[in-house]
Amino acid sequence: PDKLLCTELQYTVQRLVKGLGSFRKAARLGFSTLLAEVLKQFNDVSIASLLQLSSEHLIVTHSAKSEEKRNNYIGQVFVNLCIISSGRLYQPQTDNNDLVLVTKNLYELSKMKNYLREIAATGIIDIIKKIPFERFVKHISPILQPDLEKGWNEATPEILMIVLCIERMYKDKPYRKLLSKNWGETPLFQVKNYSRMANILKDSTHTHPRVHNIWEEIFYFLFADHINSSASTLATFWSTIVDEALLDSSHERKFLVFKIIEMVIPKIKDDNDQVKIILSKEFLRTFINSLSSPKNYLHDAAKHLVTFLENFAEYDDSLCSFNVVKQLIGSQGHINFDAITHSRTVQLIVAKMRPNCLREYLSMIKDIFNTGYETIFQTKETFGMEQSRIWVANQAGSDVDDLIKDIEISEVVRKICRERLQSVLAELSNRGADLASSLPNKRPPKQLSSAGRMNNGFYWGYEILLLIRELYEKKCELIEVLNGSNLIINVVNELISIIKRIHEKTSESNEPEDVAFEMLFSHLGLTVFENTESSVELIKELHVCYDKLSTKKQNSNSSSKKKEPLWIEVLTEILLSVMTYASNMLRSLCNNDLVLPLLRITTSSKNKDNKEFIDRSESILKNRLCKIQDYNRSEKMDADHTLEVFNEVTDKFLKSPSQAVFTTNSTVYFFLIRVLRTMNQDTEDSRSKKKKRDTIEYIELSLRRILKDFMTSKKTKITTSFCTEVIRRYPEISFSLMKDFLQYLENSMNSFRKAQASILLSAMITAIQPYDHLKESLNDYCNNIETIFTSTLSEIIEKNSELKKKHLKDFLKVVLKYSNFVRSNAEVCKLCNLNDIETRIEKLVGSSEHANCKGLCKNILSTIKRKPQQVNSRKRKGTATDSLTKDS
Repeated sequence: PDKLLCTELQYTVQRLVKGLGSFRKAARLGFSTLLAEVLKQFNDVSIASLLQLSSEHLIVTHSAKSEEKRNNYIGQVFVNLCIISSGRLYQPQTDNNDLVLVTKNLYELSKMKNYLREIAATGIIDIIKKIPFERFVKHISPILQPDLEKGWNEATPEILMIVLCIERMYKDKPYRKLLSKNWGETPLFQVKNYSRMANILKDSTHTHPRVHNIWEEIFYFLFADHINSSASTLATFWSTIVDEALLDSSHERKFLVFKIIEMVIPKIKDDNDQVKIILSKEFLRTFINSLSSPKNYLHDAAKHLVTFLENFAEYDDSLCSFNVVKQLIGSQGHINFDAITHSRTVQLIVAKMRPNCLREYLSMIKDIFNTGYETIFQTKETFGMEQSRIWVANQAGSDVDDLIKDIEISEVVRKICRERLQSVLAELSNRGADLASSLPNKRPPKQLSSAGRMNNGFYWGYEILLLIRELYEKKCELIEVLNGSNLIINVVNELISIIKRIHEKTSESNEPEDVAFEMLFSHLGLTVFENTESSVELIKELHVCYDKLSTKKQNSNSSSKKKEPLWIEVLTEILLSVMTYASNMLRSLCNNDLVLPLLRITTSSKNKDNKEFIDRSESILKNRLCKIQDYNRSEKMDADHTLEVFNEVTDKFLKSPSQAVFTTNSTVYFFLIRVLRTMNQDTEDSRSKKKKRDTIEYIELSLRRILKDFMTSKKTKITTSFCTEVIRRYPEISFSLMKDFLQYLENSMNSFRKAQASILLSAMITAIQPYDHLKESLNDYCNNIETIFTSTLSEIIEKNSELKKKHLKDFLKVVLKYSNFVRSNAEVCKLCNLNDIETRIEKLVGSSEHANCKGLCKNILSTIKRKPQQVNSRKRKGTATDSLTKDS
């Protein structure tokens, strides 16, 4: 080490050099970053002394183990790379001997082991990029001369990488004189050398599964902006090297092609010809085969490429994503790409497309609908007009406005179009709009749900009604050929007028009844095309209901009351009818938007006039809405609105006026927890995971409110059975309330509450048995639990406890449950100490005052005295509840 350096700096440099030989994860990254920065900041640290430290502390001896040799070799390479990264070699005052020494070290190390070849060559390339040609010729070229003389037949990927870098950096200099005649004419990167290059690039898979750095040099010559690289040049390169050499070879080389395409796609931009070359027929055949079955060797690589293409489409400002989709469904791929690969590749890419790509995609499928698949893609395969239109109709989520002109459409195509429209509207009913941004002068009501609404606040169904009226006014043949078109347009005009009136009122008052009516009117109008007569009759009845609601009074004539049903009873019948419709859109709307109105009805006070209606509403809520299974689980669900509903359900749950209402509310509460827990469950991005964590925290907050009401309020409607059921169904969420359980057990307001807290803690210990991570987490609470048990038992013995004799058994049962848990899980509960509990239980056994608990106390003592056992986790039997929450 340098004698002129201070002691601290000498130690720092020495410690960093030693650390580069560490095998620990990320150790070399940290040590190398700091060493490069030290060299940059302290010029007094000489390069020669640093390399001397490397030879002393990272020496490779013959007696060393293979792992130690590997770590020290890599450490030596990193020392030289740190010198390069610091920039010291390129400073004017730097001695050329240091440059030669570092280059020579890297060159010699590259010949030591195969796993050092690439990283050492990369370091040499970094030097070449920073020094002028004259300095390269004088100091670096002599070291590399043995490799520069080898030529195509003897070159390795690392040698070719260095030679291509020389050609790139010194293209205007006489670099040809440095190369032997075995390389042939320059430039080296030209079409006639592709076949020679193919053999070398095939060997680049020795870095599998990582892509060799030589491909970055290759991509420079293929895609650099200042290089005139035509589509024909790329086509020749891709056909020769990728399609013929790599794809027609081993699995490792095919895997390399998947990774190369992920690197190439962002470089292509708007060039459709280049996309067609990259996604060649040979590659798409491999891609389809690999993606179609999980048993295929390259299935994971194909899935990774799909994920890459999906994410790329989200930020792609060019037309590359559209061109990719065009190739996947084109003549080189397959029009039913998703179907034959059993994936959602095309669907996911289209869903993430930017507007410019989406416009091109919609224009393409419009042309396919009008002229056919064969015409657009110039394919020889027979794919008739009917199949083309069915395929277009099946593209759910596509805007087919003005798609159909003066052409004949079969009933099959019409049916599929209707089904897809219903599916799209059902999906939109779960998407939330930014209402605040669309109302600059108005503040949207806090409780106004954005689910199913456009940015202007109206429902999407209303927009469809406006489109229908526009088509009718333009005398569109599509409308005129329908039976009863005049009746339909009259109904549509009436609905548009009603919806406008209700929407103005809703924007101001936001009454739940008005929201429900606006939603129903906006979407029931779309059913008139399928069942015209029944739908018109249903809409008329709904109109009568709303008119009666608006008057807010009933006919005072008692006789009329008996003959004419209440408006709210008619609405119930309408809702029942709607929920029996085959429409996915209407079922989705009812399931998502009618929970709160029905809940408010069921919690209202009953009388002889509305008892039957409330009972029927309660039946709809419990037996229909809360038992659905096909609700939306994706990130498109309006999570904020769902949480608002959950919050109001919690409020009404705590204020249940009767046990019957409490039972109904608990059913709704469990249903909403199931919905919230399954939101975003299939997504892996960080934003969705954060939303899921926030949702779980929201549920925990709600359960904490319920627990507080149960343990502190004298007028609580919460039952012990409900609390234990929550723990049994959702042990992981309930475990977050462990501190609360212990707090209420220690500081209960009376004997009964302490007994209830004991029951809940016992249920918690039982519920966590199948979950190893929860049992391990119980270690954090062992000391607290044992302290509470010991103090409570002491108070009982000293007769200072508020726990009454009739509630003592509940407390002793949880002590027994905990003791059994400890003795049965010795590895999990290593910190537990039951000696104090044992001493106090023995005193209870000897007390005549607690004779009725002697049997329970003896069981506790026998359990404590039992030797700890290592018991495997037992899986509890499945229940009906498990099947409901299986997706979670």
